Amino acid sequence: MPIEHDDKFYRFYRGHWYEVDASRFESIKRIMRTFKLPQEDLQLPDYLFQDTERPEQTALTAGVDYKEANYNTRTTSTVSTSSGWEALLLDRLFISLGKKGNINKFEFADLLLKHQNNFYIIHIKRDGSNALSHHREQVERSADFLASELKRNNGQDLLLKGVIHGLYQSFSLSTKKEKNQGKRLTKGNYFQSLPKERFPFLESVDSDENNLSIFKKNVSQLKIDSDFFEEHKSYFSIALDALYDCVLQKIPMEKIIAIAEGFFESVKQAVKAQKFLFPDGVLSQEFLKNIKIILAVIDDRNIERPLKELEKVKTKLKTARNNEEGEEIKALKEEEKKLTDALKIVETNKKNKDPLFKNQDLWGLDRTRMAVQKYGFGFNLVIINEDDDKNDGKSWDAFGSIVKREEQENSMMIDDKQEPILRQSEEINFPPSLLPNVFQENSQQMRSIEESSQSFGPNTVKYTLPSEEISEFSIYPTIGDGDCFFHAAFTEVGESEGAIKKKAAEMRSALCEVVKEGQYINELRHLVYEHYIDLLVNKPNHPDLPQAIKAIMIEKDEYTATYNGMQKFGLLTETTPNPEDRYSVDTIKSLISHDHIKSYMERFRTVGGDETYIPFRSGIICPAEILAILGERHINIFTFASETKDSESKELRLMKIAGTSGPVVNVLHIGDHFVRLSCNLNESDDTKQAEQIENNYNSWMLLRK
Repeated sequence: MPIEHDDKFYRFYRGHWYEVDASRFESIKRIMRTFKLPQEDLQLPDYLFQDTERPEQTALTAGVDYKEANYNTRTTSTVSTSSGWEALLLDRLFISLGKKGNINKFEFADLLLKHQNNFYIIHIKRDGSNALSHHREQVERSADFLASELKRNNGQDLLLKGVIHGLYQSFSLSTKKEKNQGKRLTKGNYFQSLPKERFPFLESVDSDENNLSIFKKNVSQLKIDSDFFEEHKSYFSIALDALYDCVLQKIPMEKIIAIAEGFFESVKQAVKAQKFLFPDGVLSQEFLKNIKIILAVIDDRNIERPLKELEKVKTKLKTARNNEEGEEIKALKEEEKKLTDALKIVETNKKNKDPLFKNQDLWGLDRTRMAVQKYGFGFNLVIINEDDDKNDGKSWDAFGSIVKREEQENSMMIDDKQEPILRQSEEINFPPSLLPNVFQENSQQMRSIEESSQSFGPNTVKYTLPSEEISEFSIYPTIGDGDCFFHAAFTEVGESEGAIKKKAAEMRSALCEVVKEGQYINELRHLVYEHYIDLLVNKPNHPDLPQAIKAIMIEKDEYTATYNGMQKFGLLTETTPNPEDRYSVDTIKSLISHDHIKSYMERFRTVGGDETYIPFRSGIICPAEILAILGERHINIFTFASETKDSESKELRLMKIAGTSGPVVNVLHIGDHFVRLSCNLNESDDTKQAEQIENNYNSWMLLRK
């Protein structure tokens, strides 16, 4: 994470300190805005003055941020009344990842929402709670927990297992299974083996003063939801076994009973959440794609600031009453009423012009986005009570002023004169993996694409195709947001930029999943081989380059150099094998495992630099071809046959036919960018789709001006 010093930001990388240029933060803002979802899309209400009122404290709510809790409770009721929506409150459901050395529990979610078979795991925090880093960590842990556990289990007992792990770890007990434990969630099964009539609440407590008797007597006196556990006796027995495991590990009884009510409440919430998310217990890959993890931030500044003023007025009013100062009491009462009335109408108080997120926050937000998407889940950022300008073309939002087009272009320039601090002589040059912009902040490449797109313009330029059937194509520019392949090949009539981005995210995920399932493994081995060669030449110490493969590739290079030298001086003999016989490409490819290929393909799940552009290769299976098959398209991919740049009419070369079924789509690959080619047949589907692509592009360009 960058460190702020004297209003500038610095980042430590590989032994050097680098100053972070302001353009990096603007790049992250542009990306995060594409993932920012309006609160109305999830039926989330505004945060109101009534949410700041302190409720009656109980043992379970002690230490809770009641302002968040009030909002979460009210939101659950509000969403549940919306047609087609379901909502479940999960505030303070703490579970554990159960990993060695990790004794910290985390809150799985605040709310669960369901709409049209889409599930939303929502984490909500107020800006006033000043805990964004903790908020992000919870989001990342939820994604990590779901992804890792769902690989090994179905959803039937997923969250309950996390709650039990959290209990064990709170007492420093191992979460590993005991010998012969089988499929049980707990270490022991004492209560599960007892006759069913002893449930649900241990009515027949033994008189003997042994551990079991004392334990049952204490549990029978707890305040727990008896109606719920009456309906879910099996889960109650599992919870009892988990608690009794702690007794058997010689944990003092008073410590166990002190947390028992909270533990049973967590068990209750875990069971309800499991039945909400996984009603059938059995999960499919198709279902997992419908899970979205939402990082929601309440911008409470327009309430908290006047609320603090109101508290000051109340304090002054109390003092004035004690001193019997009549005139001051009257003035303070008027001020109190004015502030109270203003607070009750949130919309009238939206007057902030300070960004909600500081530059220090941006890097972390984008890292959380990438972490969630890495696990295959959808991600969105929601700002509740967002202070934005809805009447002037969205020139302002939670990230601050939206940069104009000319400022954007300037922000994409890398200042190659900047130097890292601490007297290092290297030029500032962040590695590509740290640059989130879809064009890797490469200003020359970006300008080239911009100029090409401008030349295409609304009046399309025609290119000659060497074919007797079709003599001309018109070119339709696509949005340069990293998903240009999807804009060019999969846009349907009526689909906006946002719809295509959503489709692209789903198709990217589907691409990774089919490879995860073992499809196209052998066909993609050549692509990974190319990648490893590139790493060896340009980044030989990159962690993605397996050591065994690196060693044999280096050995082959050294042997080749020796072989060429011997050949030059006539020292070769008939028994000297040539490099390809000794270290054949097939031999090296055979070392590329299925896991290597699956790991390589994960890069295409998200948009984050030119390494995530969809590649195509002639003569072999490639990601572009797999996507064509998944999307049921027949995609012809062309490049320019001529290298001349001053000619208005250029010859095209057909480089790839991807997919064999579905409607035919023609696209042109130029630089690292895909654009649409159309035959301009009146009223054809192809023409209508191309016009939609152009409309989306023009709208995108207008927003950037």
